[in-house]
Amino acid sequence: MTERASSGGRIQGLDIARALAVLGMVLVNFKVVMGAEESGPAWLRVLLSAMEGRAAATFVVLAGIGASLASRRARDGGDPGDRRRARRGLLRRALFLFVFGWLFFLVWPADILHFYGGYLAVGAAVVFAPARWLLRLAGASVVVSLVFILSFDFFANWNMEDLSYRGLVTPVGFLRNLFFDGFHPVFPWVAFYLVGMVLGRMDLRDRALRRVLILRCALVVAVVEAAAWLILGPKGSTLEGVPEDSWRWLCH
Repeated sequence: MTERASSGGRIQGLDIARALAVLGMVLVNFKVVMGAEESGPAWLRVLLSAMEGRAAATFVVLAGIGASLASRRARDGGDPGDRRRARRGLLRRALFLFVFGWLFFLVWPADILHFYGGYLAVGAAVVFAPARWLLRLAGASVVVSLVFILSFDFFANWNMEDLSYRGLVTPVGFLRNLFFDGFHPVFPWVAFYLVGMVLGRMDLRDRALRRVLILRCALVVAVVEAAAWLILGPKGSTLEGVPEDSWRWLCH
């Protein structure tokens, strides 16, 4: 796996992907705020259902790519001072997003920004780690999340009627929400960020590499979506009638 980052100018494809991801998140949240989950044309509900989670995940992956591109010079040069400055830069962004996100949380409880600050903080700690370790950490974060879901009630502290979370102002509730059962908890969402950091080290201007990535990603998407379709039905289907303790929830 190459770790050579692209060089020279902005990569316009990443900007386009970022714009589409933001648009997707706006549409999904608009549907929730306006209570339009069960209204409107069926094709539109299916389309918006397909964006749920995916738009936000895409944005987090792109953030990881951006972190690697921004720290490329410090990583390639190996100068300790440059590396400290690059890490501090990520930590400052993480702190800003974390604080601003919690302020925004008072207005919109489904805020992702404070979680985003958590991803950046983790990324700052491992920004110069080898790619294989980033992938291992990404896998480990998914395993940690899965263990939590199988061992505890994910919705124990949630009131989904008004999106309120019981005990959020307590230390235990705060940490549990941030890391395990919030809307976009650090575990497993930081995995998207770490995978993005690995992608950001590749030469994304190389057409041959892009073709390989497209084929591999298309294969993964096809397998995962086919499995979800077989278990839950076509996109846009709900989990109505599925017991909350059913393993089928993991495929939604």
